[in-house]
Amino acid sequence: MKNLTTRYSLLLAMLMAGLVSTAQTIAPALADAADNGDGSYTNWFGTFAPEGDLAENGWISHTEHGRLYIAARGEHLWLYDPNLVAAGAGIGGWAYTSRDFFPYFLISADPVTFVLFLSGLEGPAATPRAFLNTATFGKIYLPKTTTSNIVQVAAGIDDFSSLVTAVSTAGLVEALAGEGPFTVFAPTNDAFAKLDAAALNDLLTNPDSLPALTDILTYHVVPGRITSDMLGLDAVSLLKGASASGFVQALNGSDIRVDVTPFGVLLNGSALVTTPDVEVANGVIHIIDTVILPPKDIVDTAIDAGFDTLVAAVQAAGLEDVLRGEGPYTVFAPTEAAFAALPEGTIPALLDDPATLANILTYHVVAGQVYSANVAPGEVPMVNGDSATISVGADGSLLIDNARIVATDIVTSNGVIHVIDAVILPPTE
Repeated sequence: MKNLTTRYSLLLAMLMAGLVSTAQTIAPALADAADNGDGSYTNWFGTFAPEGDLAENGWISHTEHGRLYIAARGEHLWLYDPNLVAAGAGIGGWAYTSRDFFPYFLISADPVTFVLFLSGLEGPAATPRAFLNTATFGKIYLPKTTTSNIVQVAAGIDDFSSLVTAVSTAGLVEALAGEGPFTVFAPTNDAFAKLDAAALNDLLTNPDSLPALTDILTYHVVPGRITSDMLGLDAVSLLKGASASGFVQALNGSDIRVDVTPFGVLLNGSALVTTPDVEVANGVIHIIDTVILPPKDIVDTAIDAGFDTLVAAVQAAGLEDVLRGEGPYTVFAPTEAAFAALPEGTIPALLDDPATLANILTYHVVAGQVYSANVAPGEVPMVNGDSATISVGADGSLLIDNARIVATDIVTSNGVIHVIDAVILPPTE
């Protein structure tokens, strides 16, 4: 931390001296300001008064955010706010620029590169942030006015053209321009480009695919306003390597898994939040690098995950329609190795005895959606009417009866799957 503080102090000194900027004119982001005739200027950034010549890097007094330092680097705007305090770090201030993952921010001042943590900071909640994304150099993701809604802001950013087209095709423009508030996880054009081209074209052009397109888009929208500082960890926890997982329910009714780690915020383990907290009038936008797809039901999720023996058993027991139903259910799913460990001849015998097989399989199912954070030692009522026992093993892992829970929280459209390393049997078997 001492080294981090030293680097940060050096950077601020360079900012003060005007050495960081390679352009001695203020960034175009402020060049369009209207002169109010009283020494102040107004544009999308708000109303501010420069302390000196506006054409040079320097301090301004902002009506909403207090005293800020403005530095231009080519086409990019950097802001330094001494009113902000990094939690527990003893570093005052914030340089508003980011690399392509959150919450670490890359600040380059040739020939030295600085990497600073700037998450969980205290300060005015509405302080704007200019994000310089190194993956898309030359673009600043910054709302031009807090009076613009989600659709207006997205339409004004070239990198959201694919998203805007999809929203328009699905007929969701009016909804997302509504009062809200909404939290939108917004995929960039590059994120859409990762999808299969033929499948994406079908979604956008085939009327029969409209429900699927709507389902995908509404899976990127969460009712309410969720900012990055509400996701569960502060800067100090992140620096200590802590991580946290949680779930938010999207507008389409399915859950999104949110993992907050020192290396970024991940959605469903695949989509990275590259730019958080773009403030808009009717909510907040978090920019992501991958389109997230709505989860499938328990059976299809198990098929995709390679639980072949479990799926065959479910079908033989006549439980497929149940596990494709509304639910929700929590399934403790034995791996292929777990089934292979059963005595020889067990699986064929069970496949010929659907009633016994159904009793065993429903002993692996709990009514309701229970994520790992809510799994605690004790008796658990299973769907077959018996109770299984959750306990903590000697190595600290969770057990259900004699089976170790080896993976948790696989989200499905009608419940959740936890993976176990053994088949568990009802007490009467």
